[in-house]
Amino acid sequence: MKQCVQQNSKEVNEAMHTARSVSESLQLALTAAMSECEHWRSRFDTMKEQYEQEKEEKYQLKCEVQKLNVQLADQSEYSINMGTAIGTLLWRVSQSEQTIHSVLQGSKVNR
Repeated sequence: MKQCVQQNSKEVNEAMHTARSVSESLQLALTAAMSECEHWRSRFDTMKEQYEQEKEEKYQLKCEVQKLNVQLADQSEYSINMGTAIGTLLWRVSQSEQTIHSVLQGSKVNR
């Protein structure tokens, strides 16, 4: 009986030792997993912040492009109107032969 108790006690001690080893291994694995999780969380936060900055920059660039398109349209309209006015004036001036000679002589004087 005493030998049976000793055998059982030995088996229980071995089982407890094995359980402690497994527990320590699991604890180390958990610590490593938590460390890796924190690393990936940090990378995610960094990438998320970079994404938000690029998103804001993209929005600002879109606004700038829209503003430049409006300026281009305004300048195009101005150039069209100026060309029309100059064309009309030139046509009216060219209706009189005397005016043509005066303009041509005036440009010779300026040289």
